[in-house]
Amino acid sequence: MINLELQEILGKLEQGLTAELTKTVDGQTYTRVFLPENRLILLGGGHRRQYVRKDSRICLDQTNTDYSMLRFLAQGTQPKACALVLSSTGSTPVKSGAMMGIDALGNGYGTIGGGCSEAAIMVRARKIMGTGTSCVVQIDMTNEVAESEGMVCGGTMRVLLEDVICSRQTVHSVALSKRESQPEATS
Repeated sequence: MINLELQEILGKLEQGLTAELTKTVDGQTYTRVFLPENRLILLGGGHRRQYVRKDSRICLDQTNTDYSMLRFLAQGTQPKACALVLSSTGSTPVKSGAMMGIDALGNGYGTIGGGCSEAAIMVRARKIMGTGTSCVVQIDMTNEVAESEGMVCGGTMRVLLEDVICSRQTVHSVALSKRESQPEATS
């Protein structure tokens, strides 16, 4: 993920427009819809039921927007990662579409539910920072081990972890490649 994607989303939201983040994982496409603040009141807080669109994309449940989390992910050049809940089954602290940004010190911006499951994601996120990679982590809160760790929800979550590429060099490279792909003007 390049923070330019997130800057685009943030820009649309600040204009009062709806924005989408689309990710393909294991051949399945997931879409996270972000609604601007003025639309959340009309929809009852930013949750809807996950559904599959006609084009086979899965639309995630959460539509609320944590602006401070998006700003953290979209701005600056410090190492960071993004966690996006792709699916949840059973009783879980959050539904699909919940997002969190993580910095190199292990600080979280936003939440994917808290507790031991969030801590495990934060540790894993710090390992992928700066690698340009992503991975899917399965969080299981259904067994006795989970219960002994204080995870009493009883469900499971699949979480996509992505390194957020945000160095000035990368942003500059992306801008150059976009410029180079545009046809030259002739006079």
